[in-house]
Amino acid sequence: MDGSAPLSCIAVRGAETSLMLDVFTEESGRVRLVAKGARSKRSNLKGALQPFTPLLVRFGGRGEVKTLRSAEAVSLALPLSGITLYSGLYVNELISRVLEHETRFSELFFDYLHCIQALAGASGSPEPALRRFELALLGQPGLWRGFSPLRRERRAGRRHHDLPLS
Repeated sequence: MDGSAPLSCIAVRGAETSLMLDVFTEESGRVRLVAKGARSKRSNLKGALQPFTPLLVRFGGRGEVKTLRSAEAVSLALPLSGITLYSGLYVNELISRVLEHETRFSELFFDYLHCIQALAGASGSPEPALRRFELALLGQPGLWRGFSPLRRERRAGRRHHDLPLS
């Protein structure tokens, strides 16, 4: 499978030389990948697998975790620092927590790109870019069908500061 994918996060270390990656692609949506050998000293992937770097990736395999075949940086990593870096990490966290695996969200992919580019070029507050992305995310059809409202006892538990653990 090929696709342009800004790297969403490098969150979990694998074995001594592997990395677990979450990428967000136009064609496949959010995909979990294992990059075998990416942490070794001789890996040509090491420089490309940086947060907020637009990549051209090839991956394959069965199951929930695919194998990264190749990754090539399409451009330099977008320069995020300070509050814009935290904002970019927040956007990545939204993607990682809300989107289902391997479900295509082409329009949201471009909303994500525009948000990260706006954050990289932001001279003032990052909030307008964040709000636009949040609204785009909330507007995705079918996204919220897996969520259920809080049960009555949970709401009551919060009111009395006695939350159930389940």
